Amino acid sequence: MQEIFREAITMCLDKENRPDKIMSGRLCEFMAGHPKFGDAAVEMQYAFLPKKKGKVDIDTLGDIHDWKLTERDDLLEIMHQDGEGVSLMPYYLIEYLDEMLFFQFTEILKNGQYVKRCKLCGRYFVLADKRRRDFRDRPYQDKRICKQVGVKLFFEKGIEADVFLQHYLTEYNKVYSRRYRAAGKYAGEHSGRDLTREQFKIWSAAASQARRDYVEGNISGEEMLARVRVD
Repeated sequence: MQEIFREAITMCLDKENRPDKIMSGRLCEFMAGHPKFGDAAVEMQYAFLPKKKGKVDIDTLGDIHDWKLTERDDLLEIMHQDGEGVSLMPYYLIEYLDEMLFFQFTEILKNGQYVKRCKLCGRYFVLADKRRRDFRDRPYQDKRICKQVGVKLFFEKGIEADVFLQHYLTEYNKVYSRRYRAAGKYAGEHSGRDLTREQFKIWSAAASQARRDYVEGNISGEEMLARVRVD
């Protein structure tokens, strides 16, 4: 299931992957390859909450928890007695990891957001607005975040870093296209250039490691690309 969501993110939300396609077109292509994905759902339920001045009455809500009230009639009585009545709040009931992944994926789609690979660690992060961002705001090493490490590292490397990483992205998209072409075929229909999911998974892990080695200065850009290229 996680592999399917990883493919959904790469195909539908990565703006640098297949830039010729808009988000709705990407989603249609993904759904064509995974028709059962459309049957997924997250259960929604509703909760009674005390209301005051048009908002949730936190004080009354605290009293309910402190007094451990569970009977519906008791809850409704205190809500009407101390506040302005009842607010009906919808919430999602998420119990399993695949439900959480589905919920997050659909929320990003609904908000029209994209994701981008961090230039330092290669992991995805959500583009919350239209400002240009190249690095995640997440821990990388030595208690510093990717943005702190990446800006300094890339400044020292200069334009050369962008050139090699652009080539890396081109190679990644080429290999991913080979994986995507194979997704709708039976095993006997695969050509010599098609990649199975397992083959792509192995290649992707090795390519990501080569990228990290290059960014951290352990190998040259030429060596990184040599390790990434597939015949």
